[in-house]
Amino acid sequence: MEPLVSIITAAYNAEKTLGETIQSVIRQKYQNWEMIIVDDGSTDQSVALIERIIAEENRIKLIKNEHNQGQAIARNIGLNKVHGKYITFIDSDDLWLDHFLKNTIELMEENPLPFVFSSYRRISEDGRISYGDFIVPKRVSYAMLLRTNYISCLTAVYNSEIVGVRYFNTRFPLLEDYLYWLAILKDGYFAHGQKEVLALYRIRRGSVSRNKRGKIKYIWAAYKDIEGLSLPRRVYSIIWYLIHGIRKNHKFMLMK
Repeated sequence: MEPLVSIITAAYNAEKTLGETIQSVIRQKYQNWEMIIVDDGSTDQSVALIERIIAEENRIKLIKNEHNQGQAIARNIGLNKVHGKYITFIDSDDLWLDHFLKNTIELMEENPLPFVFSSYRRISEDGRISYGDFIVPKRVSYAMLLRTNYISCLTAVYNSEIVGVRYFNTRFPLLEDYLYWLAILKDGYFAHGQKEVLALYRIRRGSVSRNKRGKIKYIWAAYKDIEGLSLPRRVYSIIWYLIHGIRKNHKFMLMK
């Protein structure tokens, strides 16, 4: 029997895109999954949308937060409910291609691999424009990840039987994904990249430049307080993080 995949989605006021996201999960060629959607205190029609879909799809479960608590906490709430061997995430405005789970789980079962991610295509907010593909390296180590975040949350899948069920750090709200991957790789695991584009990442207006200064400040603090890096290594890692960020954003801006 195919192993169960637990999919976690944190949603907040996402009625415009969430239905398309859920349908991209339902259309997967790999069908042994559960989807746990944590609505984080939405004030729009997100909950009504989810409940209509759940009426016809019992693999989807809804958890409702009374108040907005933030994405990291919402995901942690979902993680408390998982049953799958494999754990993955998809945000409420992103999309998987229909062979994302099939390709990834087959790769992880054949080898086996503890942590796999893939390349993805960046699209406009309305989904009509492609801003180019982000092609990932074949393998990422902890040291490599300190220099830049190669891993997009919507393509990451890990084996909970090998690395355990991991929870998000809630201290740094702009870095929850990054710190999550660092925590896994710091334990000696590698993230294995699939060169094929398997997902669509929606670029929101202003997202390329938003919160850059604040994010660097958080990264510096996280390198010191969470990762325990020495001052020279923090400086080295920050410089490389900035260089990779400039290269990535420059390519993106040229495509726009």
